[in-house]
Amino acid sequence: MGRDDGKDTFMAKISREETRHDLQEDVVAERGKQLLNYIQKHQNTLLVAVVAVAAVWLIATFVRNARASAIEQANLNLFQARNDFARALMTADKEQKSQYFEAARKKIEPLVSKYAGQPLGQRALFQLGVVKFRQLDFAGARQDFEKYRDAAPDAVGQARGMVAVGACLENEAFVSGDASLLDKALAAYAGAASKAGDSYVKYQALLYQARVLARQPDKRAEAVSLLERIIKERPAESIKPPARVSTAAGDETIEDAIKQLEGRSLAEEAQEQIDRLKAVL
Repeated sequence: MGRDDGKDTFMAKISREETRHDLQEDVVAERGKQLLNYIQKHQNTLLVAVVAVAAVWLIATFVRNARASAIEQANLNLFQARNDFARALMTADKEQKSQYFEAARKKIEPLVSKYAGQPLGQRALFQLGVVKFRQLDFAGARQDFEKYRDAAPDAVGQARGMVAVGACLENEAFVSGDASLLDKALAAYAGAASKAGDSYVKYQALLYQARVLARQPDKRAEAVSLLERIIKERPAESIKPPARVSTAAGDETIEDAIKQLEGRSLAEEAQEQIDRLKAVL
């Protein structure tokens, strides 16, 4: 009797499990039917939604590719403008020089307006100022450099703009005979030197500051002091070729070489100015 009861209990348990499994299958089947009915009923709406999602993805991809292509073309235009600028510097023919400068300017100006506030626009803006400076349009160049200075994302960039502004003021002073512009140039150089940390721009600013002071007989000693400071703080280093070339150390090696070149250039120019000044002191 007990054995039959146990068997009945076991069979009842199996029956319950089968019933529950069947119920689950029924629920799944019912849900499947509901989903199928829903799809059939709303297939047009769903198709439109799928097409819309695909269209958005395609448009986004197209926009990304178009934007990348536009940036690539803009960089190429800036590169070509720099080539025109370099040709202008190299030619001795005045007409060709003017044509090359103008060609560079026409390539750069659209980039400045189109990419304003972006790194590419900043590079183009500075290059435009350089072209105008070489065209002796010092006032126009100064406006571009002031915009560059005001939009620069870091202190060194701001200082770079200030040095360029100072150079424009310095040249404007000589063209116009307005000595007050030299004071403004000195202020721009001094501001750049204080803002640029220990970068090349700092010592470039000090060098230009000394150049302006050297033209004033009563300030030549101050100019020599600034030049000696450049030599002391940014000495010329002997440049040695890298012992090995590797991806890991490549950038560092190039960076060190650039720093050495900059230091050498600054120190040598500072020493040349000192030698000239001491001859008249």
